Parts: sequence; structure tokens; C-alpha cells
Amino acid sequence: MASRIREASGRVPLRQGAHTIATGTSEAVAVTIVDLGIDWSEIEPLRDLRAGLRVALQASPQAMAETGS
Repeated sequence: MASRIREASGRVPLRQGAHTIATGTSEAVAVTIVDLGIDWSEIEPLRDLRAGLRVALQASPQAMAETGS
């Protein structure tokens, strides 16, 4: 599990300006992330998928305007 967390946290977004959201992270996994010293400063952890979708959908119009899409 720890190696998967490290691998996932080290991935670079494919598109410039991408915002990474992690949803449904359990307390045990959050503690493991902290214990391993994994840098999640670029990742926004949210309680559940609904919250993640809300954030993503709110950001979409702004992101599209910035990229001209």
C-alpha cells in the first residue's frame, strides 16, 4: 500500500495547471501518508467523491476560460 501511495503522489499532471484531488482517503491512509513523509502539498484531499466532483465542476469553467477551450 505504501508503495502505491508514493507512486501515485509522485505523478506529474499531464496538463499544465491541472489540479489533483484525492477523495475518500481514510484516516489510516492519511496517517500513513504523514508517517512516510509524502508531500501532498499539490494534492487537495477531500472527504468524499461528492465533494471532489463539486470542486472539479466549479473549477472547470475557470480552467476552460484560461486555456481557451
